[in-house]
Parts: sequence; C-alpha cells; structure tokens
Amino acid sequence: MSSRIFDALRKSDDGALIELVKEAPTWETVNNIIAAYPAVARVYPKMTLKIAETLCEAKKLAEDLSGDLIALSDPDYPSDRLDLEYELQICVYDMLMNVLRVPTDNAPLEYTDITPKNDFIIAGMISGACHRIALCKSPEQRRPICEGFQFPGYIVDRNEQWSELYAIHACMALLVGGHRLYSTITYFEPGKLALGLKRLVEKDVIKDSNGNKLLQLIIKQVEEQFETEIEVEEIWKTLFPPPV
Repeated sequence: MSSRIFDALRKSDDGALIELVKEAPTWETVNNIIAAYPAVARVYPKMTLKIAETLCEAKKLAEDLSGDLIALSDPDYPSDRLDLEYELQICVYDMLMNVLRVPTDNAPLEYTDITPKNDFIIAGMISGACHRIALCKSPEQRRPICEGFQFPGYIVDRNEQWSELYAIHACMALLVGGHRLYSTITYFEPGKLALGLKRLVEKDVIKDSNGNKLLQLIIKQVEEQFETEIEVEEIWKTLFPPPV
C-alpha cells in the first residue's frame, strides 16, 4: 500500500486523494485507495467514519474525472460511459467482502479476543460507516449483524467466544451506522431487533464487561429509535476505555 494513500486517508485529505487519481487515472488507483481503508482504520479506529466521509468527498470531487478513468473491470469499456457511482461501489463492496470474511475454520483462539486489534470488530465499524455514508449498502453487510443479534432465521450454532464476537461486531456496526443503518435493518427485518437484543441479554451472550456497556448503549439507542447519533470516539471508548 502506498504511504501517500495511507497519509491522505489518515489526514482526511480528499484533495491529496484526487491528486493520486489524476497522476494515475485508472480504476486500479481508485481500488487501491478503497483497499487501504481497513489498514488505516485498524491504526486509527476512532477515525473510521471520518475516513468514509473523506472517501465520499473525494468521490464528489472526482466526478469530473470519471470520463478519463480507465475501467478496472474492463479496460476496453468506453470511458465516457463509465458510471462513477457504480464503479466506486464495486470497489467498496469488494473491500467489505474482504474485511467481513471470517476464518472460522481452524482460526487461532486469539482471533475472538475482544481487543482493539480485533479485525472483525474493526470490520463492523467499517461496514457501519460505509452504510451510513452510502458508500455501499448490501445484504452481505447486514448478514453478520443479523447473526450477531441472533435474529430469528439467522441463529447460527457457534461457541460462546464466536457468539460474543459476532454480537459485539453487530453492536459496533449498528452504532456507527446510526439511524440510516437502523432504518434499513428495521425495514428488511421488521420486529426482530428488539427480540435479538432481548435474546442477547437473557442468554448472557456478551461476557466482556465493557461489551455489556456497549450492549446497554445500543439498547438505549434502539429504544429512542436513534434520534441522535453517537460520536465514533464515544462508541470506541465504551468498548475500549482508555487506561486510568
């Protein structure tokens, strides 16, 4: 990954991203920028939403360049017929499918540890941010959330550690995704969110003490129908409070 891409995302510098595209106006450049999102989010998780917003701003600035971009999927496709929105969503979708891929078979036990370095927790935040900013909204993003909340029809036989991790992934995704993701889930899965949260509480799915604080936070948000959005930094500090 280019250090220039990493720095541009870290600094929320949409102008620098546009310069990178101008220097190499191909969809491979765009794809490389999108693919760097998870790496930056792992180092700066509190900036997960801000990074998505920066990508969205860069997309707006790049609209006048869309005719000059060479298609990533088909270099022979007429450039003047490229749909910037569609091509960008393909890049974001591919990135999300990579970060949401969970190595459940023979995965090391530490993969389920509830720590700031857990990739699946960060993936939940990235997924929620992409939905909230409308970079990508797909059923594949919602599935691990539905499984994490143990919605009827989405209950998967997992051990305690994996069930807890999925539940925390779901909480982080929905809290970062905010009202837009909440509305989408309640539209496609009506009546299931309250049932899922009740199930998590009754079955004591989340053992981590700060994870339970996160669960209580999302219960409150659902009760209030996400009238207000919680800052990503506050969400992160609820699960991973700074040392005293």
